[in-house]
Amino acid sequence: MNKGMKYILLIITALLVIILIRVEHIADRIPEIRFDSIIVDPPPEIKRTTPIIRSDWDLFIEALIYVESKGNERAVGKNDDGGVLQIRPIAVKEANRIIGFDKFVDSDRFDRLKSIEIWETIQEYHNPGKSFEKALKLHNPNGGEEYSDKVMNKYKQLKHDNY
Repeated sequence: MNKGMKYILLIITALLVIILIRVEHIADRIPEIRFDSIIVDPPPEIKRTTPIIRSDWDLFIEALIYVESKGNERAVGKNDDGGVLQIRPIAVKEANRIIGFDKFVDSDRFDRLKSIEIWETIQEYHNPGKSFEKALKLHNPNGGEEYSDKVMNKYKQLKHDNY
């Protein structure tokens, strides 16, 4: 390799190092984004220029959360159910059984993201087709038509508002 070629390779290497350092510097200033949640909204300091389109399933979960607790993570029901989705301890056990180890504890019901993860684990196993009707029966077998109507009406409202 001649001297000119070595010089060019040295310059290219130096430029790559500078670029990598710059990228790492920028990455340190970007807030952490969690992808373990169903709904990801941008931080308030980022101006929204396009609407966030949520899937029908995500809107259904939001409707269910509204009907169950109006979004209150600390909500406690009369049947030992708690959190935004009013999950009972038996559902925590079922989610752990499905995944094969004790990932969740009862207090996770009161954390919005973990509560949704517990609910999703059960739904993915027992309702892989994501049927709203089956989801409601799995979640609240004794809910009846009035309960189902409340959730579906809220879902329709959210869907209308989202588009």
